[in-house]
Amino acid sequence: MSEPFATKVSVLDTIEQLRQVRSRYDSHKLDDVAWELLLELLRAERDQQRLSVSALTVSIPGVSATTSLRRIGELTTGGYTDRTPDARDGRRDFVTLTDKGRGLLTDYLAGVDSCLTDRARLNSAVAPATLANPDC
Repeated sequence: MSEPFATKVSVLDTIEQLRQVRSRYDSHKLDDVAWELLLELLRAERDQQRLSVSALTVSIPGVSATTSLRRIGELTTGGYTDRTPDARDGRRDFVTLTDKGRGLLTDYLAGVDSCLTDRARLNSAVAPATLANPDC
């Protein structure tokens, strides 16, 4: 097998492993748009920014504002996000992660980190028995 092809297969395997990590959270019934919105809120939190509903609805490329708005409502109803009215502009709400949403993302990202670390070890020919995440 040629080196470029082997690298592509390794990348393909890594993508599949990352899908498996996310499938552990299927019980939350979150689709790709919901995950993207949650991750966008976590990025904003990390950067100490607040996102309005309208800013969040246009933050995901290729997703209509209507779909994003619907998912924001579902995330709020599910307890993953909160909507807080802007004290200076009553027409605007800000969206933030709840402890439940932040906890879900923290757990998910720890699983992704573990998976990627294990994949890097595999690529470096470390014995599989030493992997932290046997599912990855």
